[in-house]
Amino acid sequence: MEAETELGPRAGFSLIEVLIAMVILAVGLLAIEAMAIGASRMVAGGDRNTEYALLATQRLETQLMRVRTTTLNPQASDSTVNGVRVQVVPTSTAVAGVAASGGTLWTISVTVTPPSTVTNVQPVTVVASAFR
Repeated sequence: MEAETELGPRAGFSLIEVLIAMVILAVGLLAIEAMAIGASRMVAGGDRNTEYALLATQRLETQLMRVRTTTLNPQASDSTVNGVRVQVVPTSTAVAGVAASGGTLWTISVTVTPPSTVTNVQPVTVVASAFR
């Protein structure tokens, strides 16, 4: 009996203390949720950047193959693939005195621009050169 009287009315938590602890916990959980949402947006943006870089690289390789394996010149194009604008811009420079007959240095630039509805993703540009 003596142990019960020593604790007195301070034996547990009051309702106010419990409510304050719950508010602090709720604020902490909301902060964690906000970080998770931000992280998922960053991952989605990275996925889109990777997809756009792959598309640009494929178009670039197609044009480089055209320069290397045929006598056809690369072609400028501006197209839309799944709402994404793909612009191919080839430029040529005559080179004299190289390999006895000279030739042409082709610089091919491919730019993939995301649709205006996509946020947090910048256009992707890939550039390469080929000599023929």
